[in-house]
Amino acid sequence: MSLILLPMPQAHAYTFYLGDYYYLQSALDSNMVVYVNGGSRNNGANIQLWKKNGSNAQLFRIARNGNGYYTFINKGSNKAIDVYGAYTYSGANVSQWSQNSSRAQQWKLYNASGYPDGYIRIMNRCGKYLDVNGANTKNGTNIQIWDRNNTKAQVFKLVPYVQTTYTTITLGSFSTIDQWKRQMQYAEQKAVGFSRLSYNLNGNLTNYGKMITGKTVLQYKTISVTHYEYGRRKTNKFKLPSKVRFKLHKHDIKQTIWFDFSYLTLTQHCTCGEWSQIQWEVPYPD
Repeated sequence: MSLILLPMPQAHAYTFYLGDYYYLQSALDSNMVVYVNGGSRNNGANIQLWKKNGSNAQLFRIARNGNGYYTFINKGSNKAIDVYGAYTYSGANVSQWSQNSSRAQQWKLYNASGYPDGYIRIMNRCGKYLDVNGANTKNGTNIQIWDRNNTKAQVFKLVPYVQTTYTTITLGSFSTIDQWKRQMQYAEQKAVGFSRLSYNLNGNLTNYGKMITGKTVLQYKTISVTHYEYGRRKTNKFKLPSKVRFKLHKHDIKQTIWFDFSYLTLTQHCTCGEWSQIQWEVPYPD
């Protein structure tokens, strides 16, 4: 995964990641984003403004062209944002088209001066800027190219595509700390969607599931643990979580599993840039 630092005036910085998916949010209204009309997969489908709805038609990844320009590729259609007919006049329409490396699909990203960090202008290789027609914020407003005019109609924000969901799990029975650790391990495995595994000496299995990004304890259980200290018997009480609400990254995450006969390590990667690693003691889940 490549990290890109945009060209910037002093005191402004913005980072995006090649391969990640983003909303192109209009500076005119934070609820409005760039959208492929009707979620179409066809060449020539119009690019317009629409209220954010989380669909693939509103998600774009950024691919490098190797010449300082980038291509925006829609998640649903795998087609690129394209200036129709490769026209270069102000008002030329913007649609989607199969990726072809033409100048009509090449865009340069600039930090938008006068706006908070993260806001950008998107210039086509012809020198015209991605522009919301008439600075309108209604669903279906057309996206075009236009001479730079320093209005909000030409300012967008790359908003990473990250969603969250939750699941609550009650741990199984436990009366010792080791039993509690094992039950918490099983709860984590269930939360991330860990599948049944078979032995693999090469340690290179893959699985698809979810990523834990937070935990909230809803209930506790107190257990008594007896041990001997200097020949005397002592009993300590421990208050341990027994019901946990897991906060999960909602995407399907590619999970790589490594098993070394002592620990099982789960490494998770998502195309949106989220990353996590969990390690569990053997025995691994059955």
